[in-house]
Amino acid sequence: VRLTAERQTHKSQRRIVDARLWDAMTCLQQDAAIEVATSFEMMGRGMGYVSSNWQRIPGCSGQGNVSEAHGRMINFYIEWAQKCAKKKISHSMVVDVLCFGFSCRMIDHDRRLRSGATRKNLMQGLTLYCELRGWGD
Repeated sequence: VRLTAERQTHKSQRRIVDARLWDAMTCLQQDAAIEVATSFEMMGRGMGYVSSNWQRIPGCSGQGNVSEAHGRMINFYIEWAQKCAKKKISHSMVVDVLCFGFSCRMIDHDRRLRSGATRKNLMQGLTLYCELRGWGD
């Protein structure tokens, strides 16, 4: 459990191999990673009324209209993906790491990229997400 500056708790689990990558991220990039993964999961499930855990939706504390929070997150994810394409950042590589758990090394190898290209792309994608959200400096 991690307590953010806004006094919100985030529960997360990660594999030991992900620890170095996760620790290389800033706190804001970690928050962005959680939101990207959550949004992608929501899109994959459709509306998911039966299996969704609404407590996991960032910015939704159980008050207000949950479906509106759901829609905002998905719309923001789509906007972010479009901005990634314009800036030549592969959002699919970001999703492969965050949502499907592929290692950066494996993606570099499969896509025949230079070593470290996936990690650099991930960090650029998360930084762009933070900028679009207005987080940070």
